Amino acid sequence: MDGTIIRSNIDSWIDKTIEWVKAHVDAQRRQELWTIARENLQAARHAVQQQWYNVSASRSYYAAYTAMWVAVDDPPRTRWQYAGIVKVFAQGYWQSNQMSLPRDMRKALETLYKHRLKADYHGRPVTVDEAQEAMTTAEQVLILVATELDLPRNERQL
Repeated sequence: MDGTIIRSNIDSWIDKTIEWVKAHVDAQRRQELWTIARENLQAARHAVQQQWYNVSASRSYYAAYTAMWVAVDDPPRTRWQYAGIVKVFAQGYWQSNQMSLPRDMRKALETLYKHRLKADYHGRPVTVDEAQEAMTTAEQVLILVATELDLPRNERQL
């Protein structure tokens, strides 16, 4: 056998092995992130029951943020920042129909972010209505991502 053919076969095998490993590692990472998103949503629900509205708004934000991360994959740099992940998520390229999110969903994500800032950075109390609104937005994001990516959904947890 020619050395070029051997090298080509080895290169092909290496490429296929790398693809296989990447697919399995990505699937595992996606599952880890999905679990985190669902845990944050559960924590948001629990916090509302305890009347911890700031905590609920914060956890709702992180539930949605992590679900968006699951949808759009790892960031192009070291970490996602809010504006970047929402922009990529809202463009909808991760969806099978590749359509951008409706304006009302983009607005809801912006409002969710404002509630999170109020809860975590502005030192002002989040109202029960704001906490509920934040939780509803997070639930909508998780349902959208779960449906599109065929991820596990337990209605009590999601």
